[in-house]
Amino acid sequence: MVDQIQNLNTNEKFKDTAAGKIPADWGTFKLEVYGSQDYRAMGKRQKISKDRPVIGINNKAEITDDNIDAYLYVCPEPVDVDMKYLKLYLENCLRQIKQANCDRVYSIKANLKTLVIPHPPMEEQVKIADALYTIDRLIDLSHRKIETLKELKKVLGHELFRGKKRFNKPETEKEGAIPPPDKSGGLLTHFL
Repeated sequence: MVDQIQNLNTNEKFKDTAAGKIPADWGTFKLEVYGSQDYRAMGKRQKISKDRPVIGINNKAEITDDNIDAYLYVCPEPVDVDMKYLKLYLENCLRQIKQANCDRVYSIKANLKTLVIPHPPMEEQVKIADALYTIDRLIDLSHRKIETLKELKKVLGHELFRGKKRFNKPETEKEGAIPPPDKSGGLLTHFL
């Protein structure tokens, strides 16, 4: 996937739409947006869930994994949409809505009702979603590595500052031997 991301080509044929400039061979679609009470009262929950996929949005303008506690429900108009693509697009839009301080449910609902979403062919939707999810996974992995290093630093600092761990004399000073190189710059090999 990373190779595919690095080898993206540039599109040159665009058209103007309500969603902005998009490739000439793409379409657009809108969302049906329901408040939680409207959604339940109209009996849409079963009908829409069976006919079309639904995405729930909580009161913090975040997509929920559990649609039961959602404040808003959105589903694409009858159009062939990859749900990973739609979820990523909505996450981006919700982030922009929150940054504009429109975090009240009615403001979010109004923004989503007017949203026009680019609609590439299904194969391209899947590729877009896969590429962005791959990047998200790499970001998550990097964050976990950073958190692990922060925890290591905290524990190591505690042990070093209290003398629980101490540095050995380098091997070169002990017996004239050359210490093996390590990737930590030599620090971690000198502990007792």
